[in-house]
Parts: sequence; C-alpha cells; structure tokens
Amino acid sequence: MTRSPARCLAAALCLAALAAPALGQDTCPCPEEPPPGWRTSIGLGLAFTDGNTNTENVNLAFDVAHDPKRRNVFKADGLWIRNKTDDELSASRSAFGVRDEYTVSGRAFVFAEVRHQRDQFKELTYLITPLAGLGYHLVDTDDVRLTVDGAAGGGFEKLEGRDSTSDGTFKLGQGLSWQISGSAKLTQSAWGLWKFSDTSDSYYHVEVALSTSVTSFLEVKLSLVDDYKNEPASADLEKNDVAFLANLVMKF
Repeated sequence: MTRSPARCLAAALCLAALAAPALGQDTCPCPEEPPPGWRTSIGLGLAFTDGNTNTENVNLAFDVAHDPKRRNVFKADGLWIRNKTDDELSASRSAFGVRDEYTVSGRAFVFAEVRHQRDQFKELTYLITPLAGLGYHLVDTDDVRLTVDGAAGGGFEKLEGRDSTSDGTFKLGQGLSWQISGSAKLTQSAWGLWKFSDTSDSYYHVEVALSTSVTSFLEVKLSLVDDYKNEPASADLEKNDVAFLANLVMKF
C-alpha cells in the first residue's frame, strides 16, 4: 500500500490539532514524575502463524532517557523489525538514534541528534544524519507535551549497487505525548527530512503508539509506524512501508 508523505504528515498534524483543545485541561490523575535519572524501556513483539501461510514476525524496541531536572535531556531509541513468510525473508529494517536537548529559555530548547537507518528491502544500506537545531514546546504540562522543532546538518547515504553520497539536509518535526489516564499514554511523532541539493529526495516518518500499564514495570504497547522514502533505490521498489507492532514492554 502506497501513501503520499503529505497525507502521512497531515494525519499526524490533525491528531495534534484534535488533541490541542484539551491539552491545557486536567485529565485523569497520573502518577507522580519519578525523580531525575535514567529511565529505560525494552519492548519485544513476537507473532507466529501456521497453516496455508507460515509467518514469523519479530520486533525489538528500546528507549533510554536521562532527565536531570528537565534542563538537559538525553534520549536514545531503537527499533528492529524482521519478518519471514514461508521461510522467505519479507522485511528487515532498523533505526537507531541519540539526541541531547538543552533548555535555553522557558519552553525553547536547542538540540543535537544523530540517527542511523537501514532497510534491506528498500536497498538502503545506511542513512546517517547528524543534525543540530531548535525546538519549542507549544504545550508543556504534567499530562501533555506538544513540541515542534527544526534542524539542519549532514546526510550520508548508501544505496545497494551505488556509491555512497553526502549532502546537506534539513528536518522538520513534531511530537505529542499525552498521559490520558494513570495507566494509559498516547504518543505520536512525525518528521520529514530533505536534501539541500534535491528536495524531492526526501524521507518521511510517522509513528503513533498507545501504551497501557499492566504493573509498575510492565506495559502493553500498540504502535503504527509508517516510513516513506520518495526516491528509493529503484522504481520497482515500494516507497511506503507500514508496520503495526504489538509489544510487551519492561520499564526500569
């Protein structure tokens, strides 16, 4: 299934717009913020089917954050997806990123980040993007945070069968975190990445997730992840990849 990047980003922005009227209002009480320090979550999802078609789906995700009194915030995240259908590999992709944010005034912050992406079936050997930029929390309450940011930097890409390339890149992003109740949380993010020399050579990412706590250290997380590369390695390749993930997440 192919979706335009404009529709993906529009859907994400609509979600943020729908949430915005309630952002400043009190919602169901949520747990007190843990003291500053390291917070880690690791999620694992497995699915197997047997019959006319045999499938094996595995995905692994993690998030790490360090939040010393919210002045300086360090984050790291990763996602690995691998699918097999009738013993044939049908999906193999991964993404990893680290980011450091520093509040400069009120809701404004500066940040630096590096992301690495790989997708075997898009014939993307790697895409590495070190960036630096500015961001602003449009809403910043105990229950809701709505953020926009922009950054510029480099882009280093290698497609199968081609020489590696480097170019300047810029990125625009948006994120929403909503603590719906004491046990349920909605998160959403969307960003687009463009090359300075050719803005049509772009990459878009949209992710929506709903988490529900089972215990103080265990939760169930449902996620929809959509990645769109406007100029894949060849015209025969699909531009769009959508993954629906169901994970059991342990929090430390």
